[in-house]
Amino acid sequence: MPGLDVNSRDFGDLPFLRAVRNGHLSVVEIMLEKGADPEHEVKNYQRPLILAAELGHGNVFQALLRKQLDINSRDVRGRTPLIWAAYHGNITTVDILIKEGADINATDKSGRSPLNWAAYHNNTALVEVLVNRGADINSISRLSWQYGQQLWLRRCPT
Repeated sequence: MPGLDVNSRDFGDLPFLRAVRNGHLSVVEIMLEKGADPEHEVKNYQRPLILAAELGHGNVFQALLRKQLDINSRDVRGRTPLIWAAYHGNITTVDILIKEGADINATDKSGRSPLNWAAYHNNTALVEVLVNRGADINSISRLSWQYGQQLWLRRCPT
């Protein structure tokens, strides 16, 4: 449609981000083709790539990756797409990000890395993936928690 601005806001939100958030691949692809800004940020943290990684929308995530976006971009919490994917246990997205060159040992503002978040959420399958892909198991977050300690403590009865 001539004259339609794909980057216009609807009640403060971008229709493009709404499509990313809801995992609507065909809408995302059409809007990208028509000039939607794949780097646009709303509410200080909702970048499209971070949202897709966080929510586990694999097809949308891969469509955004084809736009050569910065896979180590950060939100206001200092979290990268890899940190968010690990936080939510999205193993497939974590694997894709690592293969694409994401920093596996990146830390957020609290000092936690993808491995730290996987251990914190007791996601042993994801911990195994991250360790096998080269995550630093000896790192300590600013909260002085080692990853092994977190896993061990979570397995102990209270």
